[in-house]
Formats: sequence, structure tokens, C-alpha cells
Amino acid sequence: MPITAVDRVSALRQRLETGRLVLRRHVRTDARPIAELLNDWEVARWLAQVPFPYTERDAVEWIHQTGRDWRDRRDYQFVVTEREGERMVGHMGVRADPREAAGEIGYWFGRDHWGKGYGAEAARAMVSFAFEDLGLDRLWATYLPENVRSLNVLSKAGLMPDGFRETNFAALNRTVRCPRMALERNDYLAAAAQ
Repeated sequence: MPITAVDRVSALRQRLETGRLVLRRHVRTDARPIAELLNDWEVARWLAQVPFPYTERDAVEWIHQTGRDWRDRRDYQFVVTEREGERMVGHMGVRADPREAAGEIGYWFGRDHWGKGYGAEAARAMVSFAFEDLGLDRLWATYLPENVRSLNVLSKAGLMPDGFRETNFAALNRTVRCPRMALERNDYLAAAAQ
């Protein structure tokens, strides 16, 4: 019997684990800690689609939207927590374009959790999920030119420079020509085989 699209979506991993982190689907009670972490200008200013100030109501709406997008097979978003104690540290996801078998990685981490290597660790898990679970052929991401931390996260996850893309940043109220990083499935498989 053939596998249907619904079967593929329900078979996707909804929890990813790394050495120090757990990436899991959102639940309603995540709204408050999401709002607390994102209602920080030093976090929000680096993000394209996040309004500022960011409220708990914004987080509730986001959680509902992520559930709908997951069911529609277009956006797969995960809360990132520490394995020990399960304290929320950030967020990681991939927005898929099935027509092109490509996806865009997006993420953020609370300011108190910067500089610990969490971003790269979670990004490697998301790259694996995108290629192995979703079967995508290409991943990409953009970052603000001055955001060296984001460049480091993407590089450590295997993405390479791939031109530029105009991106609108809601909190900054402007469009920026951002560097784009990308990784092809064949390159991911070749690196995994080494």
C-alpha cells in the first residue's frame, strides 16, 4: 500500500535530540517563555519576521500558526530546550517549499544563551531533519551582514556562501541586502559519509 502525504507528515520526528538540547514541537504553555526571550531588542533586531515589542499574545498566535503550518506541510518549527531541566533557550525551524524541494532555516536564541554553541548544535539537527525527514534537496538561510554570530552558526552547520537576497526586517522597518548561505543535499550526504 502506498504511503500518503498525511502518513509522511504524521511519521515525521516531532522531537530531535542532540548532546545538550531537545528540539520539540510547540505547546500552549511555551507562549510565556517565548515572549520573555523575544521581547528583547538585542534578540528581535536580528530577526526578519518578528515584531517588537513582542507579547505573549504574539507568541500564542505564533504557536497556533505553527500547528497549522505543520499540518499543511510547509513549515516545521521547534522550541529548543536544554536537555537537563528542559529550560527553553530558543527556537529553530525550516520553512519548506515542496515545489522546489528546498527550505529556509530560521532560528533565534535568548540573549543569555548566546556564545554556548547551542545555535550550531541545533542547526546541525535541523539540517539533518530537513534532508533526512523532509527529503529536501536544498537548504538556505540569510542573515544581517553585521550578524557574525549567525554566519558562524550557519557555517558550523555546513552551509556555504550563496549570493545575496533582499529581506524585509519587520522590527527594523526596512529591507536589507543580506548574505545568503546554502547547502545542497549531495554535499550534506558527502560530508555525512566521511
